[in-house]
Amino acid sequence: MNQDKRIDVLMVDDDVLLANTLAEIFIQGGLHVTAKLNVDDAMDSLRTGFKPDIIVFDIKMPKKDGFTFLEELKNENLGVGSIKIALTNDDNQQECDRATSLGASGYIVKSTMSPAEILEHIRKIVAHKKVVQG
Repeated sequence: MNQDKRIDVLMVDDDVLLANTLAEIFIQGGLHVTAKLNVDDAMDSLRTGFKPDIIVFDIKMPKKDGFTFLEELKNENLGVGSIKIALTNDDNQQECDRATSLGASGYIVKSTMSPAEILEHIRKIVAHKKVVQG
């Protein structure tokens, strides 16, 4: 990732411990992280003008899940231009396909990777997306 430009990440995950751990790893990796524990708080940040470069979100969350989040982003025209990456503990092709159809550029099964590996995988998704776009 380009270190000359600040890279803003919006992370949405209801697991406080995991969110904190990932945020630390991402920050050490040179990213600026805003973490939210639910979809409503994440949407509020976006509605007030936050334009992250990357949105990393959990699929399974109480009240509103990651699919609902993607639908709300699309319906409200938010997160346009952000690279959206789903995090989940389920290696489920149907969920991956659904997330992709709703605008996700990547799907990471977090239970199979360390936080550092998740960061590296996100870097690969972002690099691939930039090559494809432009």
